[in-house]
Amino acid sequence: MAQHLALALSLGGYLGGLLVLTGYALTTAGRLSATSAAAQAVNTAGALLLVANGVVLAAWPSVGVNLAWIAIGVAAAWRARADRSPEPSGVDGADATTVPAQRSGDLEALELWPGDWDAAAEQLAAASEPARTTACPPTAPLPALGDDRP
Repeated sequence: MAQHLALALSLGGYLGGLLVLTGYALTTAGRLSATSAAAQAVNTAGALLLVANGVVLAAWPSVGVNLAWIAIGVAAAWRARADRSPEPSGVDGADATTVPAQRSGDLEALELWPGDWDAAAEQLAAASEPARTTACPPTAPLPALGDDRP
């Protein structure tokens, strides 16, 4: 095998491991949904690189585990694709996702547009701000100094 190809496959193995670990870290931190297409793509791409590296190094247990990892990722991506609504209901053909508000008194629901992250961030920020009121709560009058009345 050519030296350059061996080096490329070795570096691919490191990159594959980094991709799998990054996908796991982002999912664990809540930055990626485990069922999102991005999480499945990162994990599947990492597993593909690790399979290529494992075949070259004859690391068959690693190859087997990563082939299973690829099958799980492809099945999850296929399932996610089948679960999506075929009708666009959002702005510019993007599907809108309605998320219920977390607290009473907030907006009844937030519409998040996957294609417009700035608008989604503004909606989330507006919903998370506490309600502002100008009215003060009623208070009892304070007694004057030296006043002995209860």
